[in-house]
Amino acid sequence: MIIFDVNVFVYALDPEGAFHDRALAALEEGLNGGEPVGLVETTLISTARIVTHRRLMRRPLNTDQALQFCASLRDAPRSVRLDSTTDSWSRFATLVTNLGLRGPDLSDAWLAAVAIAHRARFVTFNRGFRRFPGLDVEVLDA
Repeated sequence: MIIFDVNVFVYALDPEGAFHDRALAALEEGLNGGEPVGLVETTLISTARIVTHRRLMRRPLNTDQALQFCASLRDAPRSVRLDSTTDSWSRFATLVTNLGLRGPDLSDAWLAAVAIAHRARFVTFNRGFRRFPGLDVEVLDA
């Protein structure tokens, strides 16, 4: 199973961005490949929040466009909606405690915990995910 980070979705939606081509290729490969693509609801919500924000995007999407993108991911044949589990929460708490995390790092720890709990490969542009022990992470290059 593959789980994509928010940044892959955001870059795939930003045709003027430096990472657009790589993000779009990774997303298309994942959705058309042989592995299931795990979707974490918080990732979809964050994607919609970011791509509709005027201060974060050069050309923000309107809400309908953002929700349509998220719906297309949810409806893709290889997509699987992932629920959190007791194991996800305990892994999250362990990562936060052992690494001394706080603030914005908690969102990353949550995604890492869900990926670990589901034994999924986590695909991102963020090298910071390498700090999470037990996470199978693929860091994309532009």
